[in-house]
Amino acid sequence: MSFRLPVANVFTSDPDHAIVVGTVTQGEISTGQLVVVPIQGSEVRVQVLGLQRFGAIIEQATVGQEIGMQLKGIAPTLIAVGSVVKGPLLAE
Repeated sequence: MSFRLPVANVFTSDPDHAIVVGTVTQGEISTGQLVVVPIQGSEVRVQVLGLQRFGAIIEQATVGQEIGMQLKGIAPTLIAVGSVVKGPLLAE
């Protein structure tokens, strides 16, 4: 895994999808890829539904960009500020 996004903030688009905000510190990520989110001592695999940068929808994010990342099927209350989203993972 070469992508890393330390979580600076967490929002919700609905109860089943979280939006994490932070600055990409390593690698790159694209919409549709799978990432790992640390939750309560374990790691959960989720899909990136969308990426935004300064309100604009983007397809890919790289090092140094501050982004919002919408994650499929994970409640925002489960994600801690300061945790690190990692990826991308190969599809199963």
